[in-house]
Amino acid sequence: MGKKVSAISIEEVTVVFDGKCLQDLAHMGRLPPNADLQVFAKVLHKGLRAYVQASRVPSGNAVHREIKALEKAASCGKSEEVAGLLESLSPTARDWIRERLSTPAWCKRGVALPEPATLRDPAHRKKACELVRQLCTVGAAIREGRLRPTGKRSRSTYHPVLYGPMPTRHFPKRDAELDLVTALQDAFHRATGRRPTWTAHHDAPSPFACMTREVLRLARAPGDAVGLINELHRRRRETRRRANKRQAPAASLSTNNP
Repeated sequence: MGKKVSAISIEEVTVVFDGKCLQDLAHMGRLPPNADLQVFAKVLHKGLRAYVQASRVPSGNAVHREIKALEKAASCGKSEEVAGLLESLSPTARDWIRERLSTPAWCKRGVALPEPATLRDPAHRKKACELVRQLCTVGAAIREGRLRPTGKRSRSTYHPVLYGPMPTRHFPKRDAELDLVTALQDAFHRATGRRPTWTAHHDAPSPFACMTREVLRLARAPGDAVGLINELHRRRRETRRRANKRQAPAASLSTNNP
């Protein structure tokens, strides 16, 4: 139930992005002949390793789905399914349950998350399922019934309130990919002494945008290179705008109080 990982592994970074690949990227990005490719490689490899690690952290929605699946299986007494879900549980989802166990109420009970073997033991699986269900929930809430054409509502029902991150329908651009593009911009700057273009266009992508697209492809990273470059530029402008807005009152006060 954890998030599907598609990015390259840590071990693959230096294999995929080897000397020849870096030469091809430098040519694609039109780095000058005097560019320091060793520095370029060092900074890019570091950014790629950070991306690989970040890409393996499941989103809040993915963790919510893991805990929901656990609660549902445990509520139905499907001990074998619960055991399988526990075996594939992501570290982030497991941390949520461990956090629950660390609360004073649970500490006093002195219990731990059941092992898969316990859930497969006929003598203990029923009690283990109930414990998993309790760990995944913090009570229940009333769900109002559906409004019928007659104007009456169907019967309200109770549904479990999960202990975990709240799901959201709004997905910002993934920070992991944005950080990877930032690392590539930094590698370009350190290797050449100049900044790459801050914006890009789909109709006529710049050499840096073409290089970014290739890096994303080789790293098996989702996302549109042009969109990510422009999103970073938008965020930088917004950060500067807010900083200038904060500095304006201070400058006004210093002018009025010589």
